[in-house]
Amino acid sequence: MLLDSTEIDNAVLCDVYHVNGDFPTLIDVYLAPESLAETTAASAVAVRLEVAILLPDDSLNPTRYVLAEPDGSLRLVHVDEVETDDGPVRRHMRPCTGDDPACAAGPEEEAA
Repeated sequence: MLLDSTEIDNAVLCDVYHVNGDFPTLIDVYLAPESLAETTAASAVAVRLEVAILLPDDSLNPTRYVLAEPDGSLRLVHVDEVETDDGPVRRHMRPCTGDDPACAAGPEEEAA
């Protein structure tokens, strides 16, 4: 199948693989348009597919993520992550309230 130049400019390359846990499908996205914020794109996909999507936030805290919900909302959450032979398994999602020990003792504070 040949693509025209418009389709090539709008193309996105993804690797999709399945793991266990509360978020069993992992997607690595390459060549995404720079003009669109990652959270905006994740929110749109969550609404379109009617699923929750977990993506890294901009902090250095390894347990904190952004949750894009099927209603289009975005919120910070924490999840426990265990690395397995099949990839990372994420479970036990909870809201980021600042009271979570994982958030309160994040890398930013440990470096101080």
